[in-house]
Amino acid sequence: MKTINHLFFFFFLLVSCMAVSAQSQTTIRDLFRQMPDSILPYLTENNRLDMIDFIDSKMKARVQNKFDGYSELLSLSDDSLSLQMSPVLRLTMRLLPTEQAYDEARQIICLDWYVGHPSSTVDVRHTFYTVLWRKLEDYSLSLVKKD
Repeated sequence: MKTINHLFFFFFLLVSCMAVSAQSQTTIRDLFRQMPDSILPYLTENNRLDMIDFIDSKMKARVQNKFDGYSELLSLSDDSLSLQMSPVLRLTMRLLPTEQAYDEARQIICLDWYVGHPSSTVDVRHTFYTVLWRKLEDYSLSLVKKD
């Protein structure tokens, strides 16, 4: 009986560790799915999900956006993505490791907004969020973990 209890305890411990590990491995894909519409008003949640499905199927990840134009997911990896929102607006989303924890994660989201024609960018804006999509005001890039 004691051996069975030890086996159950070991199994419970193993499953718990796996769950914690899975939770801590946030990907851009997950964050893009969960992104609030207020941050990216061009796209609905369904648009974002369709883009992911299209790119996974090796199809052109282009959808009609809320402004009757087209937006395209150009690239997607575990820690970054690139979106062409319109002919003059591009978004790069990156997951950055940090020294300090924000919302219990040692990662933050960086959104780089590029305005202008692709051959001549006029303006670049950077905004930072926690993995729970809370905006980080006055974020210092010095906290980004260096490799």
